[in-house]
Amino acid sequence: MKERHLNDTRYISRFFKNFVEQRLQPKYSGRKKWVNTVNGRITSHMRSRWGLEKHREETHLHHALDAIVVACTDDGIVQRLTNYHKGKENNTKIKEPFFPRPWEGFRDELLTHLSALPNPEEIHHALDAKLPLPSYMMVSRMARRSVTGSAHKETIMMKGGVDERTGKTIIVKRVPLQEIKFDKYGDFAMVNKEADPATYEAIKQRYLAQGGNSKKAFEEELYKPSKKGKGNPIRRVKVEVDKRSHVRKVNGGVAQNGDLVRIDLFLKEEKYHAVPVYVIDASLPELPKRVVTAGKGYEQWNELDETFAFQFSLYPYDLVRLRRGDEDRFLYFSTIDIGSNRVIFKEANVPHEQTARRYTLGGIDTLEKYKVGILGDLSLVKKESRQTFKQKKIKQTL
Repeated sequence: MKERHLNDTRYISRFFKNFVEQRLQPKYSGRKKWVNTVNGRITSHMRSRWGLEKHREETHLHHALDAIVVACTDDGIVQRLTNYHKGKENNTKIKEPFFPRPWEGFRDELLTHLSALPNPEEIHHALDAKLPLPSYMMVSRMARRSVTGSAHKETIMMKGGVDERTGKTIIVKRVPLQEIKFDKYGDFAMVNKEADPATYEAIKQRYLAQGGNSKKAFEEELYKPSKKGKGNPIRRVKVEVDKRSHVRKVNGGVAQNGDLVRIDLFLKEEKYHAVPVYVIDASLPELPKRVVTAGKGYEQWNELDETFAFQFSLYPYDLVRLRRGDEDRFLYFSTIDIGSNRVIFKEANVPHEQTARRYTLGGIDTLEKYKVGILGDLSLVKKESRQTFKQKKIKQTL
C-alpha cells in the first residue's frame, strides 16, 4: 500500500507540474524552464541545513514547512547539491557546499508563522467588522457532502424485541452453550426464559455444578428435562447480546445504520439537539424528525416540533467554532455517537488519530459554522435552511 501511495504522489506531482506550465505560463518570461521541482532528498537536506525539523505525527503543517523550503530552493542550490551527492557516490573528495539561510531571521520567522493558531474571537470580530483577517495557520479541508456509501451494515442481526425501559432494540444470537456469558450467580440473558424455565434452569445448574467452568460444564451433552425421561439435546440457545439505539429492518432481521451523511442541528431552550441523517434517509420521501436522546432507543427519541429552531447542517469536515466555558476553538466535524449523544470533532492541524474530541451536545454553549476556502480563508455561515435530497433509489434489500 505504501508503494502504491508513493506512485500516486509521483503521478500527481508530474501532472500538477505540467498543468502549471501549460495553464499558467508567465506573460514575460524568456526562460524555457520556469517551473522547478525539488525532490524529497534535497528538501530534507535543506531542512537540516536551515535548522528545521519535520514532525509528521504532531502536525499537518509539515507540508507547509516543506512548501516554504521548496520555494526557497533555486536551481543553483539543486545543482550544487546534485553534484555534491554524485561526488560522494563516486567516492570523490568534494567539499560540502555552504547554503546560507534565505534571509536573516528566516528560521525564527518561519516557525513563528507556523505556530500562529487561529484565534476564533479575533477572526469573528474581523469578519463582523469587515476587516482583514488576522494572521493564522490552519489546514483547509473540503467538506464531504456526497451521499454515497452503504445503506446499512452488512451483518444482519436477529431482533429479540424492544427494551421496555429504554426503547432500544434487543439483538439476539443463537450461541453454543460454551459461549454463553454467565454472571457470578450463573444467570444469563436467555431469550424468552419465562416461557421455557426448564431449559434455563438446566443450563444454569450444569454451569454452577462445574464451578463456573463453561468449557468443562458442556463437554457432555445436556438434555432438556422431560417427564418422560431424557428430552431433546440442548446445543444452542438464543441469548441477548446487545441493545442498539437505532437499527434498520433488513431481510427479516435488523442491521446497523450505514454511513452518516450529516447531522442537522436544532436549538431548543438554549440547548443543541441533533438529528442524524444516514445514506438510507436520502432515499426516503421525508427527512428524519427525531432528535438523538442519550441512552434511549429511536422510538423514544423526542420528535421535532415548532419549539425546535433549525441552526445548520454539519457534514464531515465542516468547520465549526465551538465554545464551552473558557474553551473557544475551531474544529472539524467528524461524526456523532448516538448512544451517548456526543458529537465527535477533529483538530484542524493535528493528525486525526490524536485529536478526537467528544462533546455532549447539551454541554456546548455555542456553535458557529464556517466555510473554509482552499487557502484557509474563513467566512461565517449566518443563515441556512434544512435541505432535502433529490430522490434517487439506493440499492438495498429490505
